[in-house]
Amino acid sequence: MSVRAESGSRPSIPASTRASLLDLGKLVAALYGSLASLGLLLLELCVVLLGRGAEVSSIWEVQNGALLLLPACVAIAVVTGASGGLLLRLLTRAERSRPHRVMLGLLVATAGALSAFGVGGGRHLAAPGLRLGFALVAAGVSCAATILVAPALSASLRRAPRAFAAGGAAAILLLELVNHFALVRLYPAFHTALAAAALLLAPAVLVPLVAEQERGAARRPGARAGVAVALSLGLAAALGGLLVRPAAQRLARFDNLRLILLESAPPGLG
Repeated sequence: MSVRAESGSRPSIPASTRASLLDLGKLVAALYGSLASLGLLLLELCVVLLGRGAEVSSIWEVQNGALLLLPACVAIAVVTGASGGLLLRLLTRAERSRPHRVMLGLLVATAGALSAFGVGGGRHLAAPGLRLGFALVAAGVSCAATILVAPALSASLRRAPRAFAAGGAAAILLLELVNHFALVRLYPAFHTALAAAALLLAPAVLVPLVAEQERGAARRPGARAGVAVALSLGLAAALGGLLVRPAAQRLARFDNLRLILLESAPPGLG
């Protein structure tokens, strides 16, 4: 009785607008999220090579170097993109569900703590106690901020998916600029965290647009399609992981390309 009264007191949300992203399914969201992250990695590679094209020795170097980078890009994209797509589904429920907000906050807090612990390796936070305390403070702030802003972000994702996608693209651009210009070569963990955050945000650009396009379809992928998507993602990640080492050994001969990527590309590529 109390549950009915509580749910009845809340404003109802039309099912057509509430379930658009949820109707994609977890595996489909993970698939499109992986494609979004892979697209971001390839875009970063293109921007770096175009920006420093005068230093590239030949088109052969670009073609073969890009092919050798592809296994690592695929493996990274599947992990980060699938995670970002699933986080988007979690955010979709955060507007009306406190447990989902708390879960989202805990996940962001974990990432914040790991990033802060890595950044805290400098001389100012070299003591184990200070470093751990810094990580815990970062985790607490990240968790609280996520829980506070999650309802507003969830509402924006539901009501205006295109504006949400545009905001995600702007956030990715900001992260890329900060990664390129702020604290250059000082804190590797800081730049790695920014690169990972950009890849996790990449699904926020593509998945809402796909969900909006599929809103009126009212169909879910069947069990066989879900299994096929899961196997495809797992196979792509496994195959990319297996090919990373031999590809890296061959890429070691491309001294000029490696130097360009180390100096200009985000950690995911460099």
